[in-house]
Amino acid sequence: SFGWHHLASVRVTAMNRATGIIVQWNVEKGFGFAKRPFGADIYVHHTALPDDRGHLRVGEKITFGIETGGDGRRQAVDVQIVG
Repeated sequence: SFGWHHLASVRVTAMNRATGIIVQWNVEKGFGFAKRPFGADIYVHHTALPDDRGHLRVGEKITFGIETGGDGRRQAVDVQIVG
């Protein structure tokens, strides 16, 4: 059974996700950028998308985690399309 501790940890995880809207997407190169309500635009690579999606469209709303890539840039991970 799921106890309160489990539910609390799920809620904290959900709260740590950021939201944004895709403002640029290059289909040929497989990456783009999302505008966040606060902070700089964030890099989104096609490998961070759900398995059934190879690209995003400008205007799509997403949620995502944020990690620092090997090049030192912050990038979106575990991207989910909203709605």
